[in-house]
Amino acid sequence: MKIELDDDFVCEIVKQELMELYEHSQQGWFEIDEDTGTLQSAISLVLKQYMIPSEYSNWALDKMVAHAEKHGMYDLEDTKKSDTLDVTLLKEHEDGSATYQFDLTPEYADALLQNGIMWAIVSGVTGITIDKVLEEYKEQDK
Repeated sequence: MKIELDDDFVCEIVKQELMELYEHSQQGWFEIDEDTGTLQSAISLVLKQYMIPSEYSNWALDKMVAHAEKHGMYDLEDTKKSDTLDVTLLKEHEDGSATYQFDLTPEYADALLQNGIMWAIVSGVTGITIDKVLEEYKEQDK
């Protein structure tokens, strides 16, 4: 019996295992001598190499939102009252960037304007990344 695995398949397995390791590290499945945040930062760095940029951005944003919800930064009741947010990938470009279409409710549009644009401006002016902000936030949270 001969089994052949192509690079894409192996990369997908590594990516899935790393994402599961990240989740399990948050749930306390492992006894970690180091800071959990350090492990998660290392996993994020490796995942960034295995994912296309848009996929990594979506994954990192999901982690940031989950962290914010866990620490009460979002009012989940307001979120439940609004309609859905639909994001459609229109095209992935050769340089790794992508074009998306967003269908927003008025509530989501307000949140995007109040939070998303401010983040974009601060990131552009200071050069700070989402990973760095999350890292600093975790340090404050201790």
